[in-house]
Amino acid sequence: MNADNEREMITLTLESGETECEVLAVFDVGEKQYISLLPANETDVIIFKCFEEEAGFAELENIDDDEEYTAAAEAFNKLIN
Repeated sequence: MNADNEREMITLTLESGETECEVLAVFDVGEKQYISLLPANETDVIIFKCFEEEAGFAELENIDDDEEYTAAAEAFNKLIN
Protein backbone atom coordinates (compact mmCIF):
# COMPACT_ATOMS: atom_id res chain seq x y z
CA MET A 1 0.00 0.00 0.00
CA ASN A 2 1.16 3.50 -0.64
CA ALA A 3 1.08 6.42 1.80
CA ASP A 4 -2.66 6.89 1.17
CA ASN A 5 -3.37 3.22 2.07
CA GLU A 6 -4.25 2.47 -1.53
CA ARG A 7 -3.11 -0.75 -3.11
CA GLU A 8 -0.43 -0.28 -5.72
CA MET A 9 -1.42 -2.07 -8.92
CA ILE A 10 0.49 -2.81 -12.10
CA THR A 11 -0.52 -4.44 -15.37
CA LEU A 12 1.55 -7.38 -16.59
CA THR A 13 1.51 -8.21 -20.26
CA LEU A 14 1.84 -11.96 -20.64
CA GLU A 15 1.50 -14.33 -23.59
CA SER A 16 -2.03 -15.09 -22.36
CA GLY A 17 -2.96 -11.39 -22.22
CA GLU A 18 -2.89 -8.59 -19.67
CA THR A 19 -3.24 -9.24 -15.94
CA GLU A 20 -3.76 -6.72 -13.16
CA CYS A 21 -1.55 -7.42 -10.14
CA GLU A 22 -1.25 -5.94 -6.68
CA VAL A 23 2.31 -5.06 -5.71
CA LEU A 24 2.91 -6.74 -2.37
CA ALA A 25 6.55 -5.83 -1.84
CA VAL A 26 9.76 -4.72 -3.51
CA PHE A 27 12.75 -6.11 -1.66
CA ASP A 28 16.46 -6.84 -1.97
CA VAL A 29 18.33 -10.09 -1.62
CA GLY A 30 22.01 -9.35 -1.74
CA GLU A 31 22.57 -6.88 -4.55
CA LYS A 32 19.49 -7.93 -6.55
CA GLN A 33 16.01 -6.45 -6.32
CA TYR A 34 12.79 -8.46 -6.49
CA ILE A 35 9.08 -7.72 -6.65
CA SER A 36 6.23 -9.86 -5.36
CA LEU A 37 2.89 -9.60 -7.11
CA LEU A 38 -0.59 -10.99 -6.49
CA PRO A 39 -2.59 -11.30 -9.71
CA ALA A 40 -6.25 -10.26 -9.45
CA ASN A 41 -8.56 -13.12 -8.49
CA GLU A 42 -5.59 -15.38 -7.68
CA THR A 43 -4.16 -16.71 -4.43
CA ASP A 44 -0.63 -17.52 -5.59
CA VAL A 45 2.05 -14.83 -5.30
CA ILE A 46 4.55 -14.50 -8.13
CA ILE A 47 8.07 -13.15 -7.71
CA PHE A 48 10.20 -11.52 -10.41
CA LYS A 49 13.62 -9.92 -10.57
CA CYS A 50 13.10 -6.20 -10.86
CA PHE A 51 15.25 -3.66 -12.69
CA GLU A 52 14.55 0.05 -12.82
CA GLU A 53 15.10 1.66 -16.18
CA GLU A 54 16.26 5.24 -16.73
CA ALA A 55 12.72 6.40 -17.59
CA GLY A 56 11.54 5.27 -14.15
CA PHE A 57 9.76 2.19 -15.42
CA ALA A 58 10.39 -1.22 -13.92
CA GLU A 59 11.47 -4.12 -16.07
CA LEU A 60 10.62 -7.56 -14.71
CA GLU A 61 12.47 -10.76 -15.46
CA ASN A 62 11.63 -14.37 -14.63
CA ILE A 63 13.85 -16.10 -12.08
CA ASP A 64 15.19 -19.19 -13.84
CA ASP A 65 17.63 -20.37 -11.18
CA ASP A 66 16.05 -22.56 -8.46
CA GLU A 67 18.46 -21.42 -5.75
CA GLU A 68 17.89 -17.76 -6.57
CA TYR A 69 14.11 -18.27 -6.53
CA THR A 70 14.29 -20.04 -3.17
CA ALA A 71 16.34 -17.19 -1.69
CA ALA A 72 13.86 -14.60 -3.01
CA ALA A 73 10.84 -16.58 -1.76
CA GLU A 74 12.41 -16.99 1.69
CA ALA A 75 13.12 -13.25 1.89
CA PHE A 76 9.52 -12.47 0.90
CA ASN A 77 8.18 -14.89 3.51
CA LYS A 78 10.27 -13.15 6.19
CA LEU A 79 8.78 -9.81 5.13
CA ILE A 80 5.21 -10.96 5.49
CA ASN A 81 5.65 -12.89 8.74
